[in-house]
Amino acid sequence: YIYFTRIAVFIVQNTLPCGQSYIAASLSELATLAFFTVSGYKFRPMPHNPYFQVDDSDGGGAAGPDSATDVELAPRAAPRPGQPSDSE
Repeated sequence: YIYFTRIAVFIVQNTLPCGQSYIAASLSELATLAFFTVSGYKFRPMPHNPYFQVDDSDGGGAAGPDSATDVELAPRAAPRPGQPSDSE
């Protein structure tokens, strides 16, 4: 893609008469369209992509005991001497 848009378009632009310089710009745009079309086709989402599989080997899932929604509160500490308690 880079070789074509930099070198081949430059050669075509310098060999054409001034009245037909739009052809070089058209070739560059067509090369860009072809490049992104091929890239989009090659890197499209696949139904059986091994990188997108979720590992369920722990058996607990999202609702397991180590879930982020389960919160274990620490026991309340006794007030320090000379400090008023919450019940007063």
